[in-house]
Amino acid sequence: MFRVFWQLTNRDSADYYFNYWVGAVERSELKPLIKVKDMLVRHKDNIFNYFKHRITNAASRGVKQQNPALQGISKRLSQLPELPYQNIVFLWETEPCYRMMK
Repeated sequence: MFRVFWQLTNRDSADYYFNYWVGAVERSELKPLIKVKDMLVRHKDNIFNYFKHRITNAASRGVKQQNPALQGISKRLSQLPELPYQNIVFLWETEPCYRMMK
């Protein structure tokens, strides 16, 4: 039912539908759905930024998932020891690697 929300074209209609959906969820008394409703209400301002900017991070996530090389880079970067960034030099050839600067 909430999927319709993302198909709306302006903030006013989205606000109307959001309030309608919140009321329907409250009347349903379904506890898992009420938890989701509470989370969405807490983040309402951030959610409604979509109607102002029409930007999501879905494209970047899709690219990362479709490209195994990016997955490997991301995994390797997360395994680096915690060091100040200015002490790491990244060499992007076929494989990412790092070395300490002296």
